[in-house]
Amino acid sequence: MKRFLAIVLAAAVGCSLAVEPAAARHSTRSDFIQLTPVPGLSLGIPRGWIACDVDDNRALGNPDHPKLAASMCTRVKSDQKAFIDTDPLHPMAVFVGQANNVPLPEDFIRNASPEAMATLTSQLCQNIRALHQLRTCNLRLVTIGSHPAFEGEVISEDNPADKSAARLLLLSGGRGMYAIVFSMPLSARASAASSIDAILGTLVLDPVVAEPPAEMVSLSAAPGVTVSVPKGWRACDAAANALLGSAADSPNPALNWCDDATASAGYYDPRPFHGESIHVSYVSRMVDANGFARALTPDALAQSRPEDCGKLTKALDGKADVLSCDTQAGSLSGRPAKVLIVVAVMPPTAELPKIKAELRIMDVPYSQGILRVRVFSMPIFQPMTQGDIDAILNSFVIP
Repeated sequence: MKRFLAIVLAAAVGCSLAVEPAAARHSTRSDFIQLTPVPGLSLGIPRGWIACDVDDNRALGNPDHPKLAASMCTRVKSDQKAFIDTDPLHPMAVFVGQANNVPLPEDFIRNASPEAMATLTSQLCQNIRALHQLRTCNLRLVTIGSHPAFEGEVISEDNPADKSAARLLLLSGGRGMYAIVFSMPLSARASAASSIDAILGTLVLDPVVAEPPAEMVSLSAAPGVTVSVPKGWRACDAAANALLGSAADSPNPALNWCDDATASAGYYDPRPFHGESIHVSYVSRMVDANGFARALTPDALAQSRPEDCGKLTKALDGKADVLSCDTQAGSLSGRPAKVLIVVAVMPPTAELPKIKAELRIMDVPYSQGILRVRVFSMPIFQPMTQGDIDAILNSFVIP
């Protein structure tokens, strides 16, 4: 989302599209030149437009570097492309970039729940509002060609004398998410609609490439306990992090993935639209196996549930709003487990808006005492996260 935000901001939300006037014109479909601004995405750009990239500018029939919009082109980063209409009747710019290298399944976009839409909208608008005065900011589901997309609109009031609008699109294709942002003066929003639709009608996206399952790395999680974690995940200790191929990426303390001093091991998925984590801790003490089994009967669970949930709710007081809490019998690595499941609303942070999360705590008796495994996930991203969570839990070897 941060790279998508960078593209939005590069689209000059709140900046003028003033360039030297050119003769008014209107493009037909035959006037479009199909270009590939970023790998995996091609788009038809009308003849007569200018591009900030030298090669793209020449492909549009402009022999020289576009000096007309030099100030705007300085906003464009090396992994983004910008195209500008200099027609004074239709002032508009189009910015294209890869938002991140993790594609969302198109079915997830197509079937996004109201909660997912609200979360994504909140995150996008929260970040933009940190830098701009906005009148409106929203996100909705649309279909571009055969591709589902998140589409949004931002109206900025940074400069009351020169208000601007941006139409945002976030699509999945190839090996990542792509952002297309149309920026224009607010006064030109209505007249730009047909041109935007015509350009989007030329969009071609590579199919989403399904990534092969990540290699699993066996790690020591507690005395005598091993677990396998996908490469690309990160660990809360440097040695495990190196084995996961993340030696250059130190854990981000702002995300609070590694703030549990009682954990013997912690692992988390840093990819966008994921955010799941697994922490392991243990208590070294003798365990009565028969007594533990009796504690997992339905009657025993019902009796202990108020106390178990009360303790956890108290521990979360001020940190999250608990929506539900339940206890049930389960298993891990063939051993009986007492499972506590809490669903809560997490407060907004610099990284995420207010969001619903699930915390699953599993207590398992083993040869060294009691093993505790905590699984944190966000239900709206379950289609992307559940596979890795299941693979990790199924890989535990507990003596």
